[in-house]
Amino acid sequence: MFIRAPNSGRKLLLTCIVAGVMIAILVSCLQFLVAWHKHEVKYDTLITDVQKYLDTYFADLKSTTDRLQPLTLDTCQQANPELTARAAFSMNVRTFVLVKDKKTFCSSATGEMDIPLNELIPALDINKNVDMAILPGTPMVPNKPAIVIWYRNPLLKNSGVFAALNLNLTPSLFIVHGRKITMASPSLLVILRYLPFLHV
Repeated sequence: MFIRAPNSGRKLLLTCIVAGVMIAILVSCLQFLVAWHKHEVKYDTLITDVQKYLDTYFADLKSTTDRLQPLTLDTCQQANPELTARAAFSMNVRTFVLVKDKKTFCSSATGEMDIPLNELIPALDINKNVDMAILPGTPMVPNKPAIVIWYRNPLLKNSGVFAALNLNLTPSLFIVHGRKITMASPSLLVILRYLPFLHV
């Protein structure tokens, strides 16, 4: 009787320890799954919000360039005030440039110019309705990369408008609907991820 009591006590203690470890592992797994699910929901929300933002941003940019297309018929002196005003009030636009007969003739940043577009930005295809290229810099801001988006003029052959956009290659802090969400990947990846939606 005296020998069995300690053995049964040890068994009870061992059973309690094993049960405690199993419960701790189960609780840890559940906490991990809940945390993982919250992370996935937050990431999905961020991607959805960024995509909505980009949809709106590129729709606004297209709308602005559509309003600038008639200026390709004007001289730079006539077009420049409107061109400069549109650039000033368009977020992240470094410059708008008018192109006529395959030549750039007016920039919102520098005014009059006379450079063939294929010399200035060889990567752009002016035969496409929309095209884009990434540049290491622009003449006015040579050390900061830019993304250039071309919009062809539907009425005037070999003419159109291109916009040079600031391209931030540092990690971005997105503020989405009042929530601060830190995005670890560069915003370049967001733009590259968005490329299929531009119908280039």
